[in-house]
Amino acid sequence: MAGVVLICVALEAADAHAQVSGSASIVSNYRYRGVSLSHNAPAAQAALVYDNPQGFYAGAFASTVRIGNPASNEVQGIFFAGYARTTPFGATWEAGVVYSGFTGATSYAYPELLVGAAYEKISARLYYSPNYYGRGSDAVYGEIDAAHRLLDHMQLVAHVGVLWTNARNIYGEAFDSIVDGRVGVVFDFDRFNVQLSWVCISDANAGYALTRVRSGNGMVLSVSWLF
Repeated sequence: MAGVVLICVALEAADAHAQVSGSASIVSNYRYRGVSLSHNAPAAQAALVYDNPQGFYAGAFASTVRIGNPASNEVQGIFFAGYARTTPFGATWEAGVVYSGFTGATSYAYPELLVGAAYEKISARLYYSPNYYGRGSDAVYGEIDAAHRLLDHMQLVAHVGVLWTNARNIYGEAFDSIVDGRVGVVFDFDRFNVQLSWVCISDANAGYALTRVRSGNGMVLSVSWLF
């Protein structure tokens, strides 16, 4: 979730002066595309993004995770780079690459290609991986994110994503499309923000072979320091 937020930051800043920005966060449950990668426990996260006036951006995101069988404490790293440009009509498009890897579990590493577009506070992205989580299966993930400011320091955020993959679950059955969603409120105060969200997923066992834990619907709290 946080990695996607950082890509959004880079996209919005594509026409600004070259700059480096980042964040350090604590989340009550690290939900990535609806699946808990922290064993439904808190996680620590950090991120860094660079962008320049020509539209190129690059960054990295790291989070503590608990994955594998038996489950062990590891770190996930997401590295991304791309190009974003705003049109004269105010819409922005982007294209880039994403690489996700894990310490102690390199077989779960996988690359993705992404394309996206945004207008005002709404963005859409499409990701493709030929080897999702290192399982030799194709996967396409599409998402739409939106935000609406309610007060000076308060905004409503929403997300919906759909994963299509030819991978099979732990019972050898083909996955149907998996839908995840999030709706929440963000309180932003200068260098800090607090987000409280309800996160849901259509298949609580979607990540079971990876995480060995069900990802039930529930609230997620995050506190971030921005720099």
